[in-house]
Amino acid sequence: MSSINPVDGESELAAAFQDFTKSIKDKPNFWQQFWETTLLAIPSVISLLFQFFAENINTYFVGHLSDSRLLAGVGFGNMTINIICIAPFLGLNGGIETFVS
Repeated sequence: MSSINPVDGESELAAAFQDFTKSIKDKPNFWQQFWETTLLAIPSVISLLFQFFAENINTYFVGHLSDSRLLAGVGFGNMTINIICIAPFLGLNGGIETFVS
């Protein structure tokens, strides 16, 4: 008949507990991950805000000239820039995301 030495059982339990607490300390918590992701997203957010502001500022200033043809031209220019320059790169970015993930 074998008996379990309580000291050996306690040391195994203590070692398992230390391994568990060490693994918890090594993993970042929610807020660390949140701020790391937020810092990585800041350049993209700034870029999108500048794009939005450029279109709206052009429309705002030309709209104050009270000439509907000029305002139509700015609207057409904004649409052309979106279709030719921005939309293809957003589509390519979505395709790359699919392949990477």
